[in-house]
Amino acid sequence: MPTPPPPHLDAATLITDGHHVPRWDWARVFGPSSVLSSANAAGVWTADDTTVFDRVGRIVQQSMAELGEEPTV
Repeated sequence: MPTPPPPHLDAATLITDGHHVPRWDWARVFGPSSVLSSANAAGVWTADDTTVFDRVGRIVQQSMAELGEEPTV
């Protein structure tokens, strides 16, 4: 049985033209439209939670920018 490709490359072999797959980048997880910063979640997160999400979001954004956006990342 052949060895399967690493998981992060699977999608590249399965996506066909015209098929949209959501990007799990910084904006999706920590950006203004994410669940973490959604107005609907405002009553769920405490001020301390929001501070942690903001801090982690900045770190993740910087790390992802350093990695780049090549398919092999």
